[in-house]
Amino acid sequence: MKIACSIEESRIATVFDFSDKLLVADVCDGANIHKEIVSLPCTLASIRVGSMRDMQIETLICGAVSNPLAAMIWHAGITLVAGITGDTDQVMDAWLNGKLQDTPRFLLPGSGLKGRCGWGLGRCGRMRRGRGWGGRDPLLRQ
Repeated sequence: MKIACSIEESRIATVFDFSDKLLVADVCDGANIHKEIVSLPCTLASIRVGSMRDMQIETLICGAVSNPLAAMIWHAGITLVAGITGDTDQVMDAWLNGKLQDTPRFLLPGSGLKGRCGWGLGRCGRMRRGRGWGGRDPLLRQ
């Protein structure tokens, strides 16, 4: 499984839309087996999402993200965990141990998520196909 964190230096980037680097970790049995920093090719959302899909990233952990970009990520089949802040290694460890959603210090200030981190509905903002938004396309909210 590949998990990516949008990064700025050693922290989660505040806004994914403007971030140009990802920390990509190969995870096996709950442990990192390989980490590398990857540059995103450009700021065009469709190319960024296509690059993540080509890298076979299954989960993206990031700070704030615009709704159009979040929808593109969701449609690419990538689990999105947004509204996160903090040191990249600590966030990754919390995610791997299943404690990210239980740790308020990782919630992006001002996100207004009150006990939920991330875009969409569900635990810790995990947006998967057929989950959150009642299984509907997130752009077709009613």
